[in-house]
Amino acid sequence: FFQALISNHDIRTALDCACGTGQHLYMLSTLGLTVQGSDYSEAMLDAAEKNLSRLRVNIKLRQCDFRYLETVFEEKFDLILCLTTSLPHLHTDEDLITALKSMRNRLSGHGILILTQGTTHRTLKLPAIETVVNRPDFSRIFIKENDGKFLIIHILDLFHSDKRSESNQYDIKYRILLDGDYQRLLTKAGFSEVKIYGDYDRNHYTQDSYRLIVTAG
Repeated sequence: FFQALISNHDIRTALDCACGTGQHLYMLSTLGLTVQGSDYSEAMLDAAEKNLSRLRVNIKLRQCDFRYLETVFEEKFDLILCLTTSLPHLHTDEDLITALKSMRNRLSGHGILILTQGTTHRTLKLPAIETVVNRPDFSRIFIKENDGKFLIIHILDLFHSDKRSESNQYDIKYRILLDGDYQRLLTKAGFSEVKIYGDYDRNHYTQDSYRLIVTAG
């Protein structure tokens, strides 16, 4: 998917503006791009720096709120990524459009924005209680609430071994953004060409898709 996009749009530079622990930065670097990364969380950036150092990859990392990329980045990029359900951490149209405009303003003239998430019409219908990790020593359970506008995931981590026995609970709250929402918000943010896929084979998104992948230019 990324190789085809890079070839078709003559992409040479990229910014992952929600880079987390750096896995996508590494992937992009192996494709020959000049890559930079940013994240709101300094803890995530510390983890990314350690991971990239271990892989012997030198990538510039910056702390930044992706609503205001211009406060940190003066240059423009051929590709900007905001992946794995990062954008839905913003809960209002105002914040979402501010972020998308900031991303558009950091794109070069032929630049492309990529957004991905795992929340789809289909995944919203999955059981409210889901065991996502089930190992002999560790389990992770999702308990999900969906009011039509927000998806709240109560995450329960259970450690159960002779060496460690404890539990941790924390919550993530996502704005539910589906294909129509992205089309509307990206248009308001000034993007003119929006494509929405249901998988990395570029099949069109449907209500049976497990992924939601957006490209915009």
